[in-house]
Amino acid sequence: MRRFKKLHANLSFDDPDDRQSRWQSDRFAACRELFECFKRNCLRRVIAEEMTSLDETLYPTRSSVKFRQYNPRKPAKYGLLFRSVNAVTYPYTYVTEIYAGRPVGEPGPYYTASAADCVKYLLDLMIQENSMSGRNLTMDRLYTSIPLTEWMLERDITVVGTMNITRRGIPPEIKSLDGREDKSYVMMWEAQDKRLSLHSYAVTTKSSGRRNVLLLTSMNPIMGVTDDANRKPAIYKVYDLTKGGTDIVDQRMGSYTCKTKSRKWTMAALAYILDTCRVNAGTVMSLNAGQKPRLLVSADFGWELVMQLVEPHLRRRSHQGLSKHVQAKINLLIHSEEPEPTTSAVPPGSGRIAPRRCDLCVRDLPERGHKVAKNKMSKVTNVCLRCRKVVCKQHMTICCTDCSE
Repeated sequence: MRRFKKLHANLSFDDPDDRQSRWQSDRFAACRELFECFKRNCLRRVIAEEMTSLDETLYPTRSSVKFRQYNPRKPAKYGLLFRSVNAVTYPYTYVTEIYAGRPVGEPGPYYTASAADCVKYLLDLMIQENSMSGRNLTMDRLYTSIPLTEWMLERDITVVGTMNITRRGIPPEIKSLDGREDKSYVMMWEAQDKRLSLHSYAVTTKSSGRRNVLLLTSMNPIMGVTDDANRKPAIYKVYDLTKGGTDIVDQRMGSYTCKTKSRKWTMAALAYILDTCRVNAGTVMSLNAGQKPRLLVSADFGWELVMQLVEPHLRRRSHQGLSKHVQAKINLLIHSEEPEPTTSAVPPGSGRIAPRRCDLCVRDLPERGHKVAKNKMSKVTNVCLRCRKVVCKQHMTICCTDCSE
C-alpha cells in the first residue's frame, strides 16, 4: 500500500524538462503521448460497424485545470470533456479526443476551434486507420449542421442528427409551428441534389411545452409514423435507437471505475484511459469468442482482469516479513492448497485475535439449549493458520517445526 501511494503521488507521463515548451501549443501536453498511443490502439482493434454514434463524456474530476468543464445537467457537474465515436450495438470506443481549450501560444495539430472541427478531426483519424465508407453517424444538435453533413457526404458517410433551430440554412416555413397540430410531421428535401432531408416533429412536453424537434439526415429516410398515440416519425425512431452508443460506455465505465482521489488532472485522464480500455477489452474478448458483448457481465470481467494482472506478482513475490493474515489472503487469492513456506516456521494455533468462542465448539452445540450452552463457553484467542477459524485447546493439534514445514 505504501509503495502504491508513492507511485500514485509521483506518476508522470512525459519529460518535465521540455513540458513548458510543449504546453505553449497544447494544454494537454503532460499526458498527450500516452493518450495518442491509446487512441491508435483503439482504432486498430475493431472495424467500425454500419451504425456509429458521436457524443461527449464529462469524466468527473475536481482538479484545478484550465480546461475543466462545468455542466449542471451531468451527475458529476465538473470534469474533463471527451468527445468520442462509439459503436451502437456493443460498447466500444473507436476514437476519442479531449477538449483542452485554446493554447496560450500557436495552436498545435490537436487543437480544434469548434465542435464541427472536432468531428472532422475524429473522422479523419477513423478514415486513416478504419474505413468509414458507407457508415452512418448519429449526432445530437450540438454537432449537426448542413455544412458538416455535406462534408461527410463527400466522404460517403451519412448522418442522422437532431438540429438546433438557430442553425443557418433552415427554411422559415419549417421553423414555424403556426397552424400545425400537436404530433404533426413535416418533411422537406434539398432542392438541388435531394441528398439531404429536413424533418420537423411538433410535440408538447411537460417540461418545455410545445416544441419543434428538427432532424437532419443524409441517409435514405424511412417514411411513415408509428401506430401508437405519439405518432412518432420512423426516422426519429432510428435516431433513438442509434444515439446511445456513448451512454452505454459511460454507464459501464461509471459502474466499476478505477478512478481514485487525486489533485492531479493527469490521474483523472489516466483513469479515463484505463476505464475505456477495460470496456473495450471486454468487447474485443466477446467478439473473438463469438458472443454478444452486451451480455458480458462487466463486474465479472473486471474481477478476472484484475486477478490476471495481480496474480503473477503474488506468486513471485517473497513472503518474508509479511504477517500470517496477509499470507493467508495471498494463498486464498492464488488458490494455493498449502501455505507458502517461510523462513521461520510457526506452529499452528499461534495466531492471535480478539477473544472469541471456539468455532468448532459452537458448531457442535445441540439445537435445544443452544443459547445457554454458548453463553457458558469460555473465549479463546487461538486461530488456525489454514482456515482462520478460532479454536480451543480441545480442537488443537501440536506440531513441531519440522513437520509444519
